[in-house]
Amino acid sequence: MPTSLQSIVQNQKYALQTIPLASSTPIGKEIVWIIVEDQDDKEIYSKFFTKDCYIFNSQISNSNTSRGCKNVEDIVSAILNIDHSIHIFGIRDRDYTIFDPNYIIPSNVFYTDSRDIEMMMYECDDVQVFLRQSYSNFDSFYTTTLTYSREIGYLRIFNDVNQIDFNFKRNFKFDFLAIPNFTPTQLRSSLIQTIQNQSNGFIEQDYLNFIYNICSYSDSLISRGHDVVKILITLIRNNTRRNINKKVFCIDLKDHYSSSSFFSSHLFQNIRTFCENIQKEIW
Repeated sequence: MPTSLQSIVQNQKYALQTIPLASSTPIGKEIVWIIVEDQDDKEIYSKFFTKDCYIFNSQISNSNTSRGCKNVEDIVSAILNIDHSIHIFGIRDRDYTIFDPNYIIPSNVFYTDSRDIEMMMYECDDVQVFLRQSYSNFDSFYTTTLTYSREIGYLRIFNDVNQIDFNFKRNFKFDFLAIPNFTPTQLRSSLIQTIQNQSNGFIEQDYLNFIYNICSYSDSLISRGHDVVKILITLIRNNTRRNINKKVFCIDLKDHYSSSSFFSSHLFQNIRTFCENIQKEIW
């Protein structure tokens, strides 16, 4: 990036302030601006987008430190409302939008193939090869992890779609991982009991019917990546006595997520079409 443009970016580090200002310059008009959810996403996508672009996370300001998919959408839409000619797109996790019949993805926003970027990385052959080499019996641990993460994912989806306002951060713990031979069926019963205690109007049969209607969806669309990381690391620790550092584990995921996997994704194909339409190449 040219020095003059770099100075603008350094002085105005938030996308909503920086991009309209920078795009008023001849050099800035040629840049493709990319909004992602957070710093981890920025590190991942920076591996693949290497020229004539600049990536921001979705923090809006010093006072508003929130990040996430809604911020990605809001920033892209707000900037396009200022100047529709600005070359900008956003990348957000798919989350559970496919289960929401009312969701419409905004212009110039693209979402991950899987529930989130972490699940996309787990689907990457190079990541799986690395994990098999690094952890004995990885396939067994991963299969078990997904049986648990699906149960948690079902409740997350039900919570999102039906807006029952169940607070996972406050009310859900991973204590079940400390219980020997705790089964996914027991986890489902425990989750149902927890949400019955916290949410008025929750009907168990409605929940079971909901699960039945979505049970054919893949693990990568049901499971939340952060749940998978938490469960998988705990299972490996408990069964191998290896002291796995979560931060290092996640860095390894990012490092081994290959360009071949990313470039074969629907996410990349959508971005490539966007770039072809504006006659830009950013990789």
